[in-house]
Amino acid sequence: MIHLCDVVGWTYPVGSTRVVSVMSSFFGGGQEGPSPLTVAKIEAETMTDMFNRMTVMCWKKCVVKQVSPDMTVGEMSCVDRCVGKYLQAKDNVEKVLGTVGSQMQIPGK
Repeated sequence: MIHLCDVVGWTYPVGSTRVVSVMSSFFGGGQEGPSPLTVAKIEAETMTDMFNRMTVMCWKKCVVKQVSPDMTVGEMSCVDRCVGKYLQAKDNVEKVLGTVGSQMQIPGK
């Protein structure tokens, strides 16, 4: 079963205090938004986590048996397609989350 956290690449579980506090600030739940440094740190952690998950997933799927230090043409092609699909899925989820987030920010509409 694929969880939203795996697709989006969130570092923290959805119910964790850190994500809830940052997200509540983004959606008007807090007095002040997070500092730019905090946002940058979370974004860097999220991108690193997404890259690591994508690497592990595509490696397990595409590299069956590591015989030499170089990848075969078939393995390279598989990894290329896997990375492309993973990033496309991430973009699709971000669009949906952006739409939901913008609808949450407009009260009464």
